Amino acid sequence: MGFLLLKLLLLCNVFMRAFTNEWGLLPKIFNVLDIAIVGALLLVAAGSPTPPQSEVTVRMRRRLIGFNIVLLLGAVLNFEFFNLLPALGQWLMWNQPLLLFLAVWRLPLPGGAVEEYGTLLKRLIVIQVLIGIAQIPNYYKWGDSEEIIGTF
Repeated sequence: MGFLLLKLLLLCNVFMRAFTNEWGLLPKIFNVLDIAIVGALLLVAAGSPTPPQSEVTVRMRRRLIGFNIVLLLGAVLNFEFFNLLPALGQWLMWNQPLLLFLAVWRLPLPGGAVEEYGTLLKRLIVIQVLIGIAQIPNYYKWGDSEEIIGTF
């Protein structure tokens, strides 16, 4: 289940912005689908057998705690400029990669998972390059490099 969620997360991160922002095929709320997938990965990882503690995970946990203490202190010291919803969005955006690392570290991945994930990633990179090349006429048409969207 965890490996399937991991592949789904990669696919969503690559394609969702194009389907929502660029092509308008899906509502923009789908841009936050990755948050739900990371949450599901955290739940699956929490239910997985505990791997042996390593120095890497101990250091990452310490950094995560320290980072959040700094964020909290920054919010307290700048309280007159504090706005809850944007602050929560930023907090989530900054913590999500660290939490994802801890979840993936804990997931029991099947044999060959790294190779399968690597193959998927290489194919998605090719698709990304093709999407970028397909958008070059937009750049020449409007002269605005911001018209070329990325999906990674």
